[in-house]
This record gives sequence, structure tokens and C-alpha cells, in this order.
Amino acid sequence: MPREVVGINLSGVPTYEACSFFLATVAHPGSADGPIRERLFIAFCRETIKATAAADQTWGSMHHPVRTKFLTIGDETAKNALKTATKELNSRFVAAQRLFFPFLAQLEAGHPIKVAGFPVNVERMANLALGDLALGSNSLGLVKTTAFKPSRPVLHAAAALVYFQRAKLASEANGDVTRVLMHDPNALAYVVQLAEKYRLAIPHLPGMSPKNPIREEETIQFTRTRHKRGSSTGSARDRRDRHIVETRVDHARARGE
Repeated sequence: MPREVVGINLSGVPTYEACSFFLATVAHPGSADGPIRERLFIAFCRETIKATAAADQTWGSMHHPVRTKFLTIGDETAKNALKTATKELNSRFVAAQRLFFPFLAQLEAGHPIKVAGFPVNVERMANLALGDLALGSNSLGLVKTTAFKPSRPVLHAAAALVYFQRAKLASEANGDVTRVLMHDPNALAYVVQLAEKYRLAIPHLPGMSPKNPIREEETIQFTRTRHKRGSSTGSARDRRDRHIVETRVDHARARGE
């Protein structure tokens, strides 16, 4: 059973809301990160609305339902939240690049492989991550504590984002991957489904953290949910304030969706 099951609503709300909380959860996956995750969710939504209105005057001149809580933080707070998120997401992506994909490739090959001339093991991959994170050669421990360790609960989701980015940039030279996910529910659904496939593969990756393997009970599972507008239960205030992403620990229910 995963530590959390996070359902991504792909039909009842604007896609940018679903994507914003997905990214916020990947950036801040700690069990005590709820407040900072929520603040980043608001910052992502706020900036996406502003950027979309600036890029599309027709869209910007139309009426859109927008949560009033998007107005509860100022520009500086949003800017700082996004700046921190950029750093955290980069660490997640480096972890996926160096800790997940090499071991997945080794599993698919069926025999030991090398990456950049090195055998695939955690120590060697951490050394390669030093360059990715622009850290000095004496910072190996820092890679493990600031990139690898915090990424463990969402390594699969970070890997899905990296894979999608690679595929999208390969097909569209100047593709804005984040914007695609913010506005394309099918693309976001693909990433969410891929994340779960990767999560289920983690226990089978040979050699990845052999002394301290990633256990299912420390992972965050992302699932697709679908709620029709106006079909929710509870008070009007509950419906207004209902979060786009519902965090649940009922694994059986999640499996049945």
C-alpha cells in the first residue's frame, strides 16, 4: 500500500489545476509538505492564468471560473514559490535521469550495462549527478541527501515527466512541455498513467538502492479521477473549496477506479 494515493481530476476542473497540483506534489512530496504544496499549487495556477491571458487575448477577454483563493497570495510570494519549485523539480528530474532510467535500461537489457562508461550502481550514478546539479566533486553526499533521498516517494512521477519531455521535445523542436501539460488533459493523463507503470516497476529494478530499497509504503500513487461538474456532495462552501486533488489512503478504492 502506498503512503498516499493522489487522485488527479481530469474532467471536472481546468487542466491547469490538475497539472499544477501534480507538479506541486512532485516538487514537495514530503508527508508534512501539505501547506507548501498548496501554496505552490496556487502559484502555478495563478501564473498559468496570467501567462495564458497574455499569450491569448481572446481567452483573456472571456469569462472563466477562477478559484478566489488564487488571489490569496501576492506576486512576490508566488515568485518565490515558483523559484523554489524550479530547484526542487530539477532535483527530481536529475534523480529520475540518474537513479531510475539507468536501472530500468539494465532491467530491459537483461544484463549489466554501462552509462557514460560507468557500471550502473548508485555510487556511480550519484557521481554523474554531480555535474547535472553543478556540484563539486566532494558533494557526493549532498547529491544523495538533496536529490536522491527526497525524490524517493515520487521518483516514478518525475521519471514520467522526464520521459514525456524527451518525447515531446523530440517531436516538436520548440515545444513548451509544461504549457502542453497545463492545457492538454490527454497529455496529463498519459503522464499520470506512465507514472503508475513506473511505480510498479521500481521493486523489480536490479541494484537500485539495494541496502535501502524504495518500499511501496513510502511512495505516492497518482491515479486518474473523473468528477462531473456540479455532481459533488457537501455544502456550497465545501464544493467551492474542494481541492482539485483528493489525497486518500484507501488503496482498494483507488485500485477500483
